[in-house]
Amino acid sequence: MNKLITSLLMFAIAAFSVCAAENPAPKQPVNLIKAMDALLTNSSNGKVEKKDTRLNPETGLLESNLRILTMYCPKDSKYLIDVMKAFDEDQDCGYQYSFIDKNNNEQCSVSTGLGMETLHSPGAETWMMCVKNELNPSLRDVYAMTVTPENSSIMAVTLYYITSPRPDIRQPIASRGGIFSIRGEVDNSVASDFGYVYAYLGQGQGSPAYSKPLKDNKFSFSIPVDGMEKVQLFLVRPNGELSEYWTALDLIPDFTLEVQFRQGVFILKNGTDYIHEVNRYRGGNSVKLTSASTESNTRLEELKKAIDVYKDMAKKLNDEINQLNLSAYYPEKKETIKQLNQQLRETYKKMQVLVEKYAAEMVGE
Repeated sequence: MNKLITSLLMFAIAAFSVCAAENPAPKQPVNLIKAMDALLTNSSNGKVEKKDTRLNPETGLLESNLRILTMYCPKDSKYLIDVMKAFDEDQDCGYQYSFIDKNNNEQCSVSTGLGMETLHSPGAETWMMCVKNELNPSLRDVYAMTVTPENSSIMAVTLYYITSPRPDIRQPIASRGGIFSIRGEVDNSVASDFGYVYAYLGQGQGSPAYSKPLKDNKFSFSIPVDGMEKVQLFLVRPNGELSEYWTALDLIPDFTLEVQFRQGVFILKNGTDYIHEVNRYRGGNSVKLTSASTESNTRLEELKKAIDVYKDMAKKLNDEINQLNLSAYYPEKKETIKQLNQQLRETYKKMQVLVEKYAAEMVGE
């Protein structure tokens, strides 16, 4: 047993060894950022701001950040034209660059880490660039702008600054919490036939977990997610009787699903994005503890899973430190490197505590 524990600990520490520091820091769209900031500074008319910042409660590191600002400026504004040019000038900085013409009627949405934010709508021109975050390789930065004619000479401009988890390396769903949100609407022609919407978790047995009255033909739910679960939505008659109209949905964290009931069918308005997320999570490496014949084996499996989680955390921290060390001659980077090194030491410590706790339990048996 001691040999096994020692092997696990040595394996974990070996996995934390410093990774190759040959990868250069991701190139940043400095022209675009400068142009967007200049447009913002010089367009104070009618500015509206939406902000949301989330930090990891354990590490204090940024997990997501959202800033949306809307303003009005002349069609021939120098600052507006500079932003359009900067998207083209800096497009080689991004791993994704998109321009959507005003005649394109498709909607375009992007994940914010908290849900989906619609960028493009019919009648607008939209520019979007996705860039690897400079300080955290598990995050990406989205810079976007939509321009919609307000009249013949004035444009409504919305700027988006979004930092969120990279969709290709999100954590397995079973290791994540989060909120699954539903925004629903019942068509006017049948809204009077229903009074409530019930949400059942699992197979819909017993009392509903959530119940919401229809208000102005609309309803909404915010459901905490614990691993992959199902929810069933039922339309309910004004007298409390379940109707024959229902749908089953997969709960996924940090996503807002827009639903419309029309002509006897539940329509998922952002269904393409939703199905993509569901399929990706189903195909991911969900953390599932293997059943074992003894309690000791079960705890050993749990320990192995925990080691994998901490190993992944440490690798990401090492990657960040290595990238920052390439530019350590910048004074402003030194404090960040110091903080990351401290988090790395804390990760080692948590790993050691886990192994020692497991060893003590085994001795106690």
